[in-house]
Amino acid sequence: MTSTASRKPTLAVVGATGAVGTVMLGILSSREDVWGEIRLIASARSAGRRLTVRGEEVEVRPAPHTPESAHLHKDTQQTQIAVAFPSVPIGDPDYYAARAGVGVLSGGMSSRLFTEVREKRGLCYSVHAFHETFKDRGTMLAYAGTRSERAQETLDVTVGELRRLKDGVTDDEIDRVKAGLKSSLIMQEVSTERDIEIPEPVREVYRQWRPAPLFRARRLEKALQTPARIYYKYEGVSPAGSHKPNTAVAQAFYNKEAGIRRIATETGAGQWGSSLSFAGALFGIEVQVFMVRVSYNQKPYRRLFMETYGAKCVPSPSMETNYGRAVLASHPDSPGSLGIAISEAVEVAATRDDTK
Repeated sequence: MTSTASRKPTLAVVGATGAVGTVMLGILSSREDVWGEIRLIASARSAGRRLTVRGEEVEVRPAPHTPESAHLHKDTQQTQIAVAFPSVPIGDPDYYAARAGVGVLSGGMSSRLFTEVREKRGLCYSVHAFHETFKDRGTMLAYAGTRSERAQETLDVTVGELRRLKDGVTDDEIDRVKAGLKSSLIMQEVSTERDIEIPEPVREVYRQWRPAPLFRARRLEKALQTPARIYYKYEGVSPAGSHKPNTAVAQAFYNKEAGIRRIATETGAGQWGSSLSFAGALFGIEVQVFMVRVSYNQKPYRRLFMETYGAKCVPSPSMETNYGRAVLASHPDSPGSLGIAISEAVEVAATRDDTK
C-alpha cells in the first residue's frame, strides 16, 4: 500500500473555475500533509479577493505578467528546458505572422532550431517550438531536452534563435511554412490515425454546448416492445441548432491555421450554411453561402441567421458564377438544387486564390 508521504507532489498546479473553485480550495486546505503550501493565482477579475485558507485570510494574487524564471531540481542525467512568452490570440491581425515565426523555428528538418541546436552542434535530440492559441490569448513555447553539462549552451543557442527572428526570414523559409500549413489542412482530412487530438481553440468553442444532453427514448422502447434501453443525444442545443457545428468549427479552425481567409460553401435547408457561418465568425474567416433558391425563399430566418454571423448568403442558381448564369439562362424560374449550389461554390473556390 502506498503511503501518503510517497504520493506527496513536489509541485502541482490545480485549476478550477466558478463555484467549484471554493470546493476545490476546501479539499486542498484539508490535506496539508499532502499539499503543503498553497498559492492562489487568478485572473485579473478575481485578483484582490480574500479567501479563507486553513483558518487564515489569503489575498488572491493576479497571474504574473513580468518575466520569471524557475529551476526545478531532479536527480536525473537530462535537463528539460522550456522558454515561454505571451503571443497573440487566433483573431489577432498578427496571428499569421506568429504562426510563420513558429514554422521558421520548428517546421521540420530545415527549421532553425533543428539546424542550429541539433544538427550543427549536436546539443540535443529533441528540440521544437509551438504556438498555443485561444480566443483571447496566445502563448509561444520553445523546448529542448539535453544532457546537464550542455544545458547552458543549449539554452543560449535556443534563445539566440528566438531573438534572431526579429532580423527577418527568407523567402525559402516562408515557402516551407506555407507548404507545411497546407499539408496539415490536408492531413486532418486523410489521416490514418484512429484518434486525432482536438485543438484547444476548437474545444473552447465546443464547451458552449457540449456535452450535449443524453435522453432515454422510453416511448420508442414501448412502441417497439423491446427490453433494450434506447438513448439518443440531442444536438439541437448548439448555436446553429444542429449537430453540424461539431465539424464546421473544426474545419474553420484548420482553414484558419492554413492561412485561408475566405470559404465558399453550399447549403440546402440552411443548417450547414448556418453552422459554417457561425464557425467562420469565430475564427475571422469570410464565408459565402450558396443556398438552394427554393429554401432561400421559404426559410428567410435561416438566411438572416447566416447574415447575422457576417456571411454572404446568395440564392442558387445565382448571377455570381458562370454556372449559375447558364442555369438561369435556360431555366429562369429554376428552384435550384443542392447540386447546382455545390457547383457554384466549387467554381468560386477554383477561380479565386483566396477562397477554399
